[in-house]
Amino acid sequence: GNLQKNVVGTGPFMLKEWTPDNSMTLVKNPDYFEKGAPYLDKVIFRIIPEQASLLAGVKSGTLDMATINDGSTIMLAKRDSNLVVMQKPGVNVRTFGFNVTHKPFDDERVRQAISLAIDRSEVVTVAEFGMGMASGPIPVSATQWALPLSKIPYSTPDYAKAKALLAQAGFPNGFTFKIVTANSYEGGLSVAQVIQDQLKKIGVTAELEVVEWGIYIDRWVKRTFDAMVELRGGSSEPDRFLYRMIHSTGGVNNFVFKDAEVDALLDKGRVLTKVSERKPIYDQLQIALATKAPIIFLYSPFETHVMSKDVKGFKQVGNGSLYFLTYAQK
Repeated sequence: GNLQKNVVGTGPFMLKEWTPDNSMTLVKNPDYFEKGAPYLDKVIFRIIPEQASLLAGVKSGTLDMATINDGSTIMLAKRDSNLVVMQKPGVNVRTFGFNVTHKPFDDERVRQAISLAIDRSEVVTVAEFGMGMASGPIPVSATQWALPLSKIPYSTPDYAKAKALLAQAGFPNGFTFKIVTANSYEGGLSVAQVIQDQLKKIGVTAELEVVEWGIYIDRWVKRTFDAMVELRGGSSEPDRFLYRMIHSTGGVNNFVFKDAEVDALLDKGRVLTKVSERKPIYDQLQIALATKAPIIFLYSPFETHVMSKDVKGFKQVGNGSLYFLTYAQK
């Protein structure tokens, strides 16, 4: 059979119809193990790329619920008394990463200086309309693992120290580089604009290369960039999130970063089983990543769902899962 079209599973819903790039229709699984659940007979997922169109759909009643990321759109939703806006700290992380094989980003001091010039809270306020939380390498919602930002080095703005580091690295008057970004939420244009403005305080000029989404992905895959703003899919399990992203053999280590200390910590963290043994490893890892700064971890955006008041029983999960549609009613 074709598993893309004929999915057989044990979940609360079954796939009835799928139109690629358009919609997916799920129907209630009569054999679901939990008696009475799910409460909905049918759920239709529609693919609508434009954030404003998502909000318009919920307001008009053509949609019952929408996952919305754009802060300005969420602000509009919050002003509408006929809508319900649910928010929860998410596990995704907005990052600003460097190709560390490109000069001057092969110099740790340069990367540290840029990290010290970025005010993460201001980025959240301006680019996300306050709808996120400043974060270190592990999302703040992963409370079991994440160090408080106060313990993450190079995460608090210090322009004098940043300028001193640049001078030590041979750039007393700063330098110019390019940030690749896309005019979309995922591409982080608004974030790049805030960073561009902040770096002026240490004499660094960031030029924005705003490209189409397809070109952005191509540049990311081919690693043809100095720096990039990204939205990385996170996890409350640090190994699942960080190993593939930052280990020298990681499948999405697009920063070409290789470091023996970081590799050793990642390798050790994934073979230990007890939280009490793993926690110190990931504490060390967060400090090491912030110090070496191949990636500047900025913040975790909120997971936001906008819905009609007719929708009842839905609960949010930090990873964006819609599992609790199992208990939703209308």
